[in-house]
Amino acid sequence: MKILVTGSSGMIGSALVKKLKDTGYDVDCLDIRMPDYHKYPTILHDLREPILTHSEYDLVVHLAANARVHDLVVDPEKALDNIKMTHNILEFCRKSGIQKFLFASSREVYGNTSGPVREEYGSQRDSKNVYTSSKVAGESYCNAYLECYDIETVIMRFSNVYGRYDESNRFIPKAISKLKNNEPFEIYGADKILDFTYLDDCIDGIISIIRFWDTDLRISGFREFNIASGVASKLEDVANELKLLLNSSSRIHVGNRLTGELDTYQADIHRMGILLGWRPQTTLQEGLKKSIEYYA
Repeated sequence: MKILVTGSSGMIGSALVKKLKDTGYDVDCLDIRMPDYHKYPTILHDLREPILTHSEYDLVVHLAANARVHDLVVDPEKALDNIKMTHNILEFCRKSGIQKFLFASSREVYGNTSGPVREEYGSQRDSKNVYTSSKVAGESYCNAYLECYDIETVIMRFSNVYGRYDESNRFIPKAISKLKNNEPFEIYGADKILDFTYLDDCIDGIISIIRFWDTDLRISGFREFNIASGVASKLEDVANELKLLLNSSSRIHVGNRLTGELDTYQADIHRMGILLGWRPQTTLQEGLKKSIEYYA
């Protein structure tokens, strides 16, 4: 199988490309910037613009996106960029005759939830921010291109992926940075509970979908999959666990929730387990320890 990975220079993209290459897949990389975490040749292209050439691939894994919720709340134009990128890469698939498309969506499409949430839930009515809107639109595009152009589209809904290569200001890398330097750390939202997914588990989930595409997925007819830990963790507890692991003297303050951010989410991951035999292997404590080692 020959695969094109968009967003190949990012956190998930870098780890996925490495694992696919190690597993023996023929992989091409595409991103707007050169990679920092792998040395594979990369096609430099801004997906906000159409791809003018046609290429032969069996599958496109579309990871490229503006992914920080608060950044898109501040600048909604970035959400429109996400929609443009999805439109342009699907048009590339249609014009090139590529029949398989794997789309990276988000747990954000569910809104706030109570208890583990299954894949059949989620609606545009649950959009709490424009990042979510861009992912709902992307999922809608996937369904449209399946119906109109027979492109087999499958949707992966990630949940708070963390681990190596993430040098953003997301919750876990930011907490590690602050706490290891004994600086004050603020959590935005009291009683905020989320589902954290260690990077290696996320990558194994993606590859499980790729491997079983022509067997279990074709038979099942399911097109959406939660890739998450399936465990709900209170952010204050995660911060305190990191504080303990880092032997930090930082003060942890709980402030107000940021505009557009969700308070509660826990994934139901039975579909991935039953159909693909995938289960997350890394507990949160193990993942936090590995993350601390990486940032050290």
